[in-house]
Amino acid sequence: MSETTLSGYILVAPQESTYTYLIDRSGAVVHTWQSEYNAGLTATLTEDGHLFRAGKVENDHYIHGSGGVIEEYDWDGNLVWQYFYSDTEQFQHHDFMVLPNGDILFIAGEIISGQEALALGRDPTKLRDGYLVADKLVEVRPEGFSGGEVVW
Repeated sequence: MSETTLSGYILVAPQESTYTYLIDRSGAVVHTWQSEYNAGLTATLTEDGHLFRAGKVENDHYIHGSGGVIEEYDWDGNLVWQYFYSDTEQFQHHDFMVLPNGDILFIAGEIISGQEALALGRDPTKLRDGYLVADKLVEVRPEGFSGGEVVW
């Protein structure tokens, strides 16, 4: 292995943990952030030292997957933005990315009733619990501490 392969840091957000760790290549923890939510499978560190991470929301409306909330923390661990996308009809899950304009692009599941899915041509033997979960992309522009405008 070359020296450059061993340089740099690794961002780790363990799935069943509220902590996100920045570790060096020897495994030493360099920095930590803590959330109220277990990790939702994606975390990224921006050039200004802000951590964006998905969190797994568990409530009566949560259908499946790992997500429901995207959070932004500053380097000091302060929560500076939080956006929930989890209700009875749709939910953020798995992956997201911070776009160059500051918007967040994420994958979401959308619940489509069995009746609507059948009308659209879905094979009735492939309906899960009488409904279909279809993926879609959502772009949200962060607003305030806990909001955002869906722009696409």
